[in-house]
Amino acid sequence: MLTFNETTVSDAVAQALVGELQASFIPIAATLGCSLAFRIDSRDEWLVIDPACRCDDEYSVGDLDCLGAGRDLATIPIEFEGTWLGDIRVCTPRAAATTLGVLRQIIESTLKRILLEKQESRLRNELSECRQNLEALYETHSLTPTSQSMEAIVDRVLSRAVGGEHDRRAALWVEHNGTLEQFGTEASGNGSRPPFDEGLIRTAVAEQRGLVIDDLQPECGGSARVLIAPVASFHGTRGAVAVWGSASGKPFDSRFVRQTQALATQGVMALEGERLYRAALENELIRQELDIGARMQQMLLIGNQPNPLGFAHVASLVLPSQRVGGDFVEFFPHQDHCIDILIGDVMGKGLKASLVGAAVARQFHRTLCSLLSARQDHLPRPEKIVSIVHEEIARLLAEFDSFVTLNYARIDATTTRFEFVDCGHTPILHHRRQTRQCQPIRGQSMPLGFSDRESYEQVSVLYDDGDLFVFYSDGVTEVRDANGEFFGLERLIALVEGPGHDGNPEALIQIIQTALAHFAGSDRFDDDLTIVVVEAHVAEPPKPGTRTACLEIKSDLSRLEAVRSFVRSVCQGDDYPCLSARRVSLLELAVTEAISNIMIHAYGGRTDCWIRVEGEISNECVLIRCTHTGEPFDPSTVEPPPFDGTREGGYGVYLIDQSVDEVFYVQNGRGIHAITLIQKRQLTEPGA
Repeated sequence: MLTFNETTVSDAVAQALVGELQASFIPIAATLGCSLAFRIDSRDEWLVIDPACRCDDEYSVGDLDCLGAGRDLATIPIEFEGTWLGDIRVCTPRAAATTLGVLRQIIESTLKRILLEKQESRLRNELSECRQNLEALYETHSLTPTSQSMEAIVDRVLSRAVGGEHDRRAALWVEHNGTLEQFGTEASGNGSRPPFDEGLIRTAVAEQRGLVIDDLQPECGGSARVLIAPVASFHGTRGAVAVWGSASGKPFDSRFVRQTQALATQGVMALEGERLYRAALENELIRQELDIGARMQQMLLIGNQPNPLGFAHVASLVLPSQRVGGDFVEFFPHQDHCIDILIGDVMGKGLKASLVGAAVARQFHRTLCSLLSARQDHLPRPEKIVSIVHEEIARLLAEFDSFVTLNYARIDATTTRFEFVDCGHTPILHHRRQTRQCQPIRGQSMPLGFSDRESYEQVSVLYDDGDLFVFYSDGVTEVRDANGEFFGLERLIALVEGPGHDGNPEALIQIIQTALAHFAGSDRFDDDLTIVVVEAHVAEPPKPGTRTACLEIKSDLSRLEAVRSFVRSVCQGDDYPCLSARRVSLLELAVTEAISNIMIHAYGGRTDCWIRVEGEISNECVLIRCTHTGEPFDPSTVEPPPFDGTREGGYGVYLIDQSVDEVFYVQNGRGIHAITLIQKRQLTEPGA
């Protein structure tokens, strides 16, 4: 007797098994004199009864023998893939007992074939449904925010959910910031409100459990059939598609439920994609604003490096920690022998610190211009400049609840004095070239804005030719390693005293930056980082009977006319007899050619670099010196130009050599290069 496990084998499988046994096994059983029975719904059903068998009348569960003479009862358990499905009872004559194994194989193989056919049919149906779901996903996925509006995408998703049924409606809800937002309603006929409140959607979304209600009784009357398919995306966005219609309409089968689930996934993903897309656009706008702010900071807070200077060589590095920082640097050259250097650090970081730093730097500009215009023949002392700035800026700093540390220093090449006012900033490092030793120097004044009644006093030290002065913010010494240890002042001093830079400011800054990145394990730092290195020189006193002049220009070819005017003004002074007009023209031509070569070749066509032109007239000659920091030039590598037109090049150097009496190309080994042109005093032309 076969007892079916209803949770595993359906009635259709049982009926198929009966049909197979009747077609194949019963004829064999009748020939062998066997009886066969199985049970459906606790009822014995006999497929074949042998006349000599009395089991159909007298058999009961638990009996071991048939009451018929010479017969035996056997039980054949039916299993499939380890699951017990039931039993079959076979009553056979003792003479045919050897055929029991064959009968068992026939029954088991028949049942296995039936179950495999049913599984194959089910898999084909599931594959068909998956194909339809994939088609729906592909269709909605092809609608991106860049091709159509989100309204069009939602309408397409809901249209697919309705599926053309005349009484169905569909809507999409998406959770955003803790609340549910509805995106459109699609219907085949006239639109209608959902027959349920939002609480049902909220429950399904929160529990991520789908709901199918076949007979919902809304307050508005009539019954409805409702399907709610919730979904949660990978990025955490949750939502649901709800489909509803008349209870008398087409039911929601498993295929439709899976398709609606797929459509809900695609709808939520499309809305999430649009939000991510808009967020990316907003982030790009923020990044662009930060870039603009960083460029504004460069203009407002970072002054132009005044190179080249005949009495000093300046290099600087400013690295804001948040693209826009609170450190600021300014340079104020005075005449041809003096420069003021301002380096400051506003408490805090970011935009607020940047604006405060810009205001302080601007106030130094205004104060210095005001003092110089009031007395042009006198350079105000650093302590006076800082005191006036503090008076003007203290109230603003109090309003912003901020203060500023800074160093305002002056290098005077004629007196070889380094004077500075230290307003609570980091100590300045003075590296003496002769001893190769470094000494921190500092003042005692408080930061700007720290006290309304603070008085500021300057400190003065003497320096020798080639000494270095290193300015830096606390972001340098407070760089931390992986263990939280500070870089510290001692390591910085060791770098300044160490080898590798030979007094060159750019080389020293590169050494410091590399050491900081290695120490921190990253080239990004937690605080703003600012370094300024100045190589100071001693001005040569003018020779008796000598007059000097100086011109500084940007490396722009449009400035060549200013250079020619400068040469003419040097040669046409009133103190000494002038050169002949022809020799002035030749000198002017040579200087113009030399400056052009510096702009085009030494600076590679850049227009933001500086060139210093110095003129000197003595009783013996007129000297023009052109100083730059571009690529060096070795005239010995230039071959004389051919005058037959077979090769270009070499004409500039030849023209300079032929136009002046002497020309020298000098390199000092620290990145400063000079071309010196000399025209000897000669009032009349030879033979005149």
